[in-house]
Amino acid sequence: MGTHTHAGEKTYRYVPVPVPVVRLKTTLKHNDEFKKESGNRQPTSKLVMMKRVITTLAVWLLSTTASFAHAVLVETKPAANGLVPGPDINVELRFNSRIDSTRSRLTLVLPDQTLRPLSLQPPSTPATLDAHINGLGAGAYKLRWQVLAADGHITRGEIPFQVK
Repeated sequence: MGTHTHAGEKTYRYVPVPVPVVRLKTTLKHNDEFKKESGNRQPTSKLVMMKRVITTLAVWLLSTTASFAHAVLVETKPAANGLVPGPDINVELRFNSRIDSTRSRLTLVLPDQTLRPLSLQPPSTPATLDAHINGLGAGAYKLRWQVLAADGHITRGEIPFQVK
């Protein structure tokens, strides 16, 4: 029993009350006993669970980024460093993913380094750029391309070729 006094106030008495102590029975089970009770399931530690979550997230991220990859040029007509007969050629650039042809560009770099923008034809597939070039003389040319991929990234490149 004790007393507690505040300045200018009454004295309070408090009586300590016994608090029952609850003891939990804990027993360590051997791994074989645990398997019998849980249907052969192993206990999962926090570390193992964290590894599983991280692995699952990594696989998910890799699979989604693969489907939203930049447009990569797969095939070209004319071929890179190829020799084509002139004076008229059809151009087809095929990419590994869908591209936005309305926001993409194709430019011909002439032998004297002047630029000639090319009009794009309706694409044969969502992953191609198509054009037709008239009146080419013999010489070294470059096709300069720029495409907007489905992932929103712009990819650029050049394809050198020669007209005989």
